[in-house]
Amino acid sequence: MGEVPNIDIQAVVDDVSADVERRRARDEYPEALMRTLQTDFPIPGPDHDLVEVAILDVNRPPVSTRRILGGVAVLLKRSVRRVIGWYVAPIAVDQSVFNLAVAHRIKRLEEQLADLERSSKRAKESPPSGMGLRR
Repeated sequence: MGEVPNIDIQAVVDDVSADVERRRARDEYPEALMRTLQTDFPIPGPDHDLVEVAILDVNRPPVSTRRILGGVAVLLKRSVRRVIGWYVAPIAVDQSVFNLAVAHRIKRLEEQLADLERSSKRAKESPPSGMGLRR
């Protein structure tokens, strides 16, 4: 077997990000596409429950916003999903399990941080014992 090349992942991500920014600056991405990407891939806010977005749904119904040939696009999407579904489903399950584990770990860390903050606040509010002045 051949040797696996050493790839600088960060350099690849930086290159792709720079290319996307150049294309955005030249208006190569239609505004409708940018809106679709924002609605299809929502980024949870700080108050969002991570568990809700942890599970990947591979059974989303295919849709098309095209007036002409929209039905054909939906049919093609449905066909492609059936052909590759057997391959994608186990990957989505594995990723969902990982996402849930991370979401639960983050929740535990948030709870521990809240406990530490409460303990710190109590310690600041109460004077240390045995440190009073004696006469």
